[in-house]
Amino acid sequence: MAVEKAGIKIKKKGGWFQKIPSDVLLSPGGMILILVALLLELLDLFPVPIIDQLWEAPLEIAFIILLVLIAKVPLKSLIVPFIIERIPGISDLLPTWLIRLFF
Repeated sequence: MAVEKAGIKIKKKGGWFQKIPSDVLLSPGGMILILVALLLELLDLFPVPIIDQLWEAPLEIAFIILLVLIAKVPLKSLIVPFIIERIPGISDLLPTWLIRLFF
C-alpha cells in the first residue's frame, strides 16, 4: 500500500513490526523514546523478582503510549513485544525495545 505526500509516494510497511523513520528518532521526542528504552534495558540488568515488575510494567506501558503518540506506531505492532516482555527468561535475552524502535 502506498501513500502519496507532496508528490512523493511513500510505501507503508504493514505487519506487526514497523521501523520508525530516522527523522522521528532524531527529533526531541525520538530522543526521549531512546532514553526510556535504554532505561528499560538497564532495569532489566538488575533482576529483582517482585520489585522488578513494580517499576518495569508501568514504564513499559508509558513507553508504549509514547511510541503511539510520538512515532505514530500502530498499537497492534506493540502487542507481541509487550507479551514477550512478560515471559520470564525470554525478556532478559531478547531486547524487545530494540524490536519496537528499529524493526
